[in-house]
Amino acid sequence: EQTLWEVEHDQAWTALMLAPWHAYTFPCEGRLCAGAARLPPATTWHASTAVRVVSYGSSAITYAVHVTRPELMVENELGIGGWHSDSDRVRSVSTQTPFRAWRLSAGDYEFTAAYEQPERGLQDAVALLALLAWAACGLAAFRWRPRPRAWKRR
Repeated sequence: EQTLWEVEHDQAWTALMLAPWHAYTFPCEGRLCAGAARLPPATTWHASTAVRVVSYGSSAITYAVHVTRPELMVENELGIGGWHSDSDRVRSVSTQTPFRAWRLSAGDYEFTAAYEQPERGLQDAVALLALLAWAACGLAAFRWRPRPRAWKRR
């Protein structure tokens, strides 16, 4: 929600988010690819032809990359946690923007970025525990319900 709020309150970032998908690449020079990268103003970005989408899905995206030197790729997509790459030539990096970014090694290759919801295993375990507790309560209520008493004669 914080990332979305940042996009909605900056005109340049809003314009990028509303545009069709693009990759923006920046040469990895100096501190740009080390740690949290500081990028030039978004109004100066130009779409790159070095990266294109091969397949786009809700939880996985495949990219074709052709770069001659290491580059920082920024997508006009929200940079939420949980995205990872299937290639050791690509790694997710943090930028001072609300967008998803990757450090690309030089070369011609494809990679797939996939999304896995952080803490999903813990959420599934808690849901299963709650379901088991609910079933145990239901069983206990059925098993130990009061039985009707027979009328006693005096």
